[in-house]
Amino acid sequence: MTFEVCAREWLERQNFIKSTRKWARQGLEIYAYPVIGDKELKEITEVDIDQIFMQERLFNRKGDFMERTYQSFCTYEPLICVKQEMILEE
Repeated sequence: MTFEVCAREWLERQNFIKSTRKWARQGLEIYAYPVIGDKELKEITEVDIDQIFMQERLFNRKGDFMERTYQSFCTYEPLICVKQEMILEE
């Protein structure tokens, strides 16, 4: 299963209010899918995750946007699944 498929399924299961759902969907579409969307969950590495946050359009945002985005992404079930796969492989 690819990250994008997993993330879209996860998002559909969430009981978010409309604005939170939109924010999460846009964050995934703008920042995560272009980097890891087509990768199988088992193939995603820490370097791939780092690349999400090294994108210039995210890195250059003002204020604490990048920190808030990072914290939010770390709570996404699809990324937690990726982290668990990395731990199991070690």
